[in-house]
Amino acid sequence: MTGLLRKILPRKINVFDELPPPMLIAIDFDGTCVEEKYPAIGREKAGCSQTLKALVRRNHKLILWTCREGDKLQEAVEWFEDREILLVGINETPLRDDFREERGRKAFANLYIDDKAFGGFPGWDKIHFELLGMPLLK
Repeated sequence: MTGLLRKILPRKINVFDELPPPMLIAIDFDGTCVEEKYPAIGREKAGCSQTLKALVRRNHKLILWTCREGDKLQEAVEWFEDREILLVGINETPLRDDFREERGRKAFANLYIDDKAFGGFPGWDKIHFELLGMPLLK
């Protein structure tokens, strides 16, 4: 049986060989992390916390990118804090990660995850697989 496996899998496969380098990722909140219930906070979307924590463990940096302001913004920030998901920015790019001399209004990121993106929100299971190279375990 071992010889058969060697013929099928001639070398070890390391899923980490093909993972993207650490990125700055802007994450929308309403409709992306939670169900759309603004101004209230909806139920968490399945796999969101698990995926975001895994991204941070892989050295990706997360920016909360939302239209919320004031107390409603603070509620969203607390949602991340309650789940122990580290954010490096809130609606802006941290200075050390911004290549622009004059900071723009839009947060710079390598990737934007937003339910309003063209094509719609693919779901956290697909995002988890695409960015982390493994399925989301539920």
